[in-house]
Amino acid sequence: MARKSVDLLTIEGVSKKFGGRYVLRNVSAKLGTGKILGLIGKSAAGKSVLIHMLRGSEEYAPDEGRVIYHVTRCTKCGDLGLPYEGEPCCKCGSPTETLAVDYWALKEDNPLRKAVKAHVAIMLQRTFALFGDKSVIENVMDAVPDNVSGGDKVNRSIKMLEMVNMTHRTTHIARDLSGGEKQRVVMARQLAKEPLFFLADEPTGALDTKTSVQVMDLLKEVANDRLVVMVTHNPELAEQYSNRTVRLK
Repeated sequence: MARKSVDLLTIEGVSKKFGGRYVLRNVSAKLGTGKILGLIGKSAAGKSVLIHMLRGSEEYAPDEGRVIYHVTRCTKCGDLGLPYEGEPCCKCGSPTETLAVDYWALKEDNPLRKAVKAHVAIMLQRTFALFGDKSVIENVMDAVPDNVSGGDKVNRSIKMLEMVNMTHRTTHIARDLSGGEKQRVVMARQLAKEPLFFLADEPTGALDTKTSVQVMDLLKEVANDRLVVMVTHNPELAEQYSNRTVRLK
């Protein structure tokens, strides 16, 4: 049975200026697990700016407003998880505390801010961020956190490739893949980090219609137990796959 949705992200009236001009003005949204937020609008409307703000990129800090991440933190090992109050840590079984993290109010070197950022994954616009000379499985293994042991790292990588239907390409060299295959391996790399927040900037921008549907179906699956924020120029795509859309002007 599906778990109830819990709030993961609150965007409160964020605004951002570049060169004295607003690229974002008073944007607000609240999203939870199992949800896809679609950001739509014309070019230069601020969609990618908001994605990088949610990613925690320093140069995209809001001039006004707040970005709040809702998580639990283990009182023993410090691992962050979904904000289901009272549930034990999924890593060590110890008690957890529920936190509302006002990300940009924390200093850059704050451990909690770093921990939240480590749980944010991103697929960048038209960028197949892969190591071309390495195999598919090596690309995914490179994305698994260093605290995961060798055998577990392999198992997690294979599991991620199964999720994106790419196990038949496990030993292939990344540069030889098609655009759609590369995008799915990028998704597997990001999922290998076990993110709570998954950001996708134009995930289908360089893909044909059939492959775009495959990638979007995968994103919908990804959203089952986390939050997905997706940027697109395609309002029909946003309408079909998003639980909520925000149009930026």
